[in-house]
Amino acid sequence: MKKWEDIMKKLIWGQKFFQKFFQIMIQMEKRKIQDLSSIERKKVLMKFFNEVFFPQRNRLLYFRKISNQSAQVDSDGHIAQLIASIVTGIPGTNRHGKSGDLAGDLFDGTEVKSTYKCEQKDEKEDAHINFGGMNTKKMEEFLKHKRCIIVHTYYDTLNRFKTEILDLDLDSEQFKKKFKELQDNSKAKNPQFQPRLYPDGKRDKLNKTQSSFLNFNARVLARVVETKEGALVDIWSPEDGEELENLLKISKPHSIPNKKIRNNKKPLSKLSLLERERLSRYFFEECFLKFRSSFIKYCKLTSTTQNLGFSNLSQHLVSFITGIKGTGSNARGFDLIDRSEIKQAMGIKGDDFGTEDWLRLNLGNKILEILSWKTLYASRIMIINGIIKIKVSRPNMKLFRNQVKDYFSKKSLYKKSINIQYHAPKTFENDFFTGKDSIGGERRLEFKPILTLISDGSIKGSFMSTKNKISPEILNVIFRNLDSQN
Repeated sequence: MKKWEDIMKKLIWGQKFFQKFFQIMIQMEKRKIQDLSSIERKKVLMKFFNEVFFPQRNRLLYFRKISNQSAQVDSDGHIAQLIASIVTGIPGTNRHGKSGDLAGDLFDGTEVKSTYKCEQKDEKEDAHINFGGMNTKKMEEFLKHKRCIIVHTYYDTLNRFKTEILDLDLDSEQFKKKFKELQDNSKAKNPQFQPRLYPDGKRDKLNKTQSSFLNFNARVLARVVETKEGALVDIWSPEDGEELENLLKISKPHSIPNKKIRNNKKPLSKLSLLERERLSRYFFEECFLKFRSSFIKYCKLTSTTQNLGFSNLSQHLVSFITGIKGTGSNARGFDLIDRSEIKQAMGIKGDDFGTEDWLRLNLGNKILEILSWKTLYASRIMIINGIIKIKVSRPNMKLFRNQVKDYFSKKSLYKKSINIQYHAPKTFENDFFTGKDSIGGERRLEFKPILTLISDGSIKGSFMSTKNKISPEILNVIFRNLDSQN
């Protein structure tokens, strides 16, 4: 009898223990970044890079070998905002699009800027942060932020990927004085503020020019380095920061990650239409769906928009479905080697991405360049009730060019416009992009779909009529490489 009583006591104790355990887990789920201690945030930062950033980068590095499109993970700067929130413990604004009355990228008004010096075209290492033209009015507006967090991504001297988080005290008299001196010494009509951490192409020394971060007394709050064992947070000083000279120190020099990526046995131009269809779907599953599912909890923790890290992904999809490689550039020149352009319109006001604006294609005002595009591809991305939908389409280029000429014609109301826009449809089924013609009337342009992807597993498009067979060889190579990198 006593034996059964002991067993029942243990069962009751176990039940209470697990009830308490699940209560704690629920409470942790509800915790926000501002509730975490410095040590907890350091662990979160390491987990974010191991679970989100590095896996996505590895996937993009592989797919880049096929598409020759950019492998930059944070091409829009929103991941930088999430990282800044983790390091500082300051939540984001949960917003994407128009900022409204909120000044700054973090809740307390802190501005976040980022630069990505990795995976540049032709192996260049000259990317830098550009705060834009700084006339007196803009300078005053900029300094109202009080603080600016810099998220700087680069390689160390061992060719390891690293992310450095810096802090600029915009409210200090010393910063304001040096900022004014930089502006006064410039001969430009509208001086640019483009501070650098390292000289272009140099990894073993800090930039010491007048416009450098060193000169502006930036402090390093944290650093993450990719090692063989995963993310190493070897600098962590989120309260006071450390001297920039500490960035030149190397931690765990013998821990080098294996980054050998096999070449695809069949180039993109040799893949059949059905093979490219399968490749497009696989890219969608890996780099859209798996990526998004990995970062949602971090967005909720930091109150950061879920529309992050998607900017370059459409370029890969267009290359895969058309069979045309990219130019390898993230910002300069054409998007495809046949001189075509790719534009992305992501989200819809009030959606799961946190979009706060009606989306549009912004084409600028370089008329001759626009008219020279062989094809304009539009990638429309929406999330409806948790389901991601992507549609890649293209217009009749003759009609498109006629509309551009009309918009910028000498008699047009918009002849001095700096940007011709095509407003994206508000429903996924609609394929008409709209705008204004030269006299202010409605301009409509139909974009015909060539690829549709939906996250419930279905895939549609005009290419489905092909009778070509999928090559098991190419698919096995894809799966084998991706599995080895995850």
